[in-house]
Amino acid sequence: MEHTDNNNDRASLDTLSRVADNLAVGIRLEPLLELVLRSAVTLLGCESGSLCLVDQPSNTYRKVIDMQAGCQAGRVFPLTEGVTGAVTRTGGPVAFAHYADVPGGHVEPSSELFERAVLGVPIRTRAGLTGSLVVFAADDVRSFTPQTWSS
Repeated sequence: MEHTDNNNDRASLDTLSRVADNLAVGIRLEPLLELVLRSAVTLLGCESGSLCLVDQPSNTYRKVIDMQAGCQAGRVFPLTEGVTGAVTRTGGPVAFAHYADVPGGHVEPSSELFERAVLGVPIRTRAGLTGSLVVFAADDVRSFTPQTWSS
């Protein structure tokens, strides 16, 4: 029997995916991206996350929005690092049982988030993969499974 939280997670991610797919080019993105991140965090019953924009030609991404995650908003990182790098390499959602397992992660080991589960999902526009939305579990018990993001 599937846990109700997984059903809610899947519905939330489906909604966020549709919003992200419809992002228009040429509008002020940061307020919209902050709304998307806040909505994702709230819908998943979490408290923290980040949103990054990918620059494929330069093989980098920029952390645009940080919501209580200590993820160094405004900084640019190579696509070989972090949850966004993992999302870009796989082209789809990724989940880690502990942030400590993220290759080249940017959350400090002293942070309470370091041992929590983390989920990253791609943000796509008509131009392709343009970013990632990263959400941290609200506690040490919560995990993200493939059922969280699959149909």
